[in-house]
Amino acid sequence: MKKDMILFAAVFALASCQGLPCRPELPPERRIVFGVKAGGCGSESDAASILESGFTSVGVSGGKVLFNETAVLVKGEDYFAPNAQMIRRYYFPAPPATVDFFACFPPTQAVDVDNEGNAFIRYTQAGDTDLLAAARACVTSSGGSVPLSFDHILSRVEFRCDVTAAEGFSFILNSVSVEVPQTAVYSFSDEAWRDLSGLCLEEFISDPVPAGGGSALGTRRTFIPGEYDIKAEWTVTCPDSSLGRFSRTLGRACFEAGREHTVTLSFSDKSIDGLDFFITVGKWVDSSVSLELGQEP
Repeated sequence: MKKDMILFAAVFALASCQGLPCRPELPPERRIVFGVKAGGCGSESDAASILESGFTSVGVSGGKVLFNETAVLVKGEDYFAPNAQMIRRYYFPAPPATVDFFACFPPTQAVDVDNEGNAFIRYTQAGDTDLLAAARACVTSSGGSVPLSFDHILSRVEFRCDVTAAEGFSFILNSVSVEVPQTAVYSFSDEAWRDLSGLCLEEFISDPVPAGGGSALGTRRTFIPGEYDIKAEWTVTCPDSSLGRFSRTLGRACFEAGREHTVTLSFSDKSIDGLDFFITVGKWVDSSVSLELGQEP
């Protein structure tokens, strides 16, 4: 009987560890949990998306990864939840050890860590995908809550057509495109992109667009920040019904991270083969998204 009870206790202990670290409970003040505080007057929708969907969270201490999980908020309780059946708890190492925190949204985007403990993101170009990143270095369990500020690390671009055809002429914009890198690596420590490779042609219109007064072309894209050529094709019908089709690289433009660029196309010097552009640059959001990461009270 005693033997059976010992066996039952062993089986019960093993089952209770499924999906959880089998380790003694540490003091609550050293447990790492995620708070619900969000700020940013122009980024409420971003904050709501992060809180609803969660984000990839990484903790590194002494060059070693403590965790690399999805952090989500469920029923007002904060925990790491890779899936609905698995809940894990993580703790700050004993002082004076510190933890570097890295985070990325959306949670489907992985965060990698090299042998020195440096975090980075491998990104592949994907249309109008949004990508936000946050980092906080050298945090200790005695330091109170840890603010994580998520910033947009891609550039957003929209094209408009502001062409008024002269009397007797008609104008059709057939295509607008920007050739951007297919893949790149974002370094958290440098807050910059590197290892750009491959080429991807991002098309901004699917159907020909007639002359108009500043009308949007309807397709918005995000891509890796940088300087890229803007290319366009257009057709002009003259009063004598002759047709001219033109294809040009209009020029090179700089697209910044976290900024929304509106590129407006217009005629240059009233020449049927001279299309020009100017760019209006604004903040993507009025401020970054701030969430708080901290210990249990």
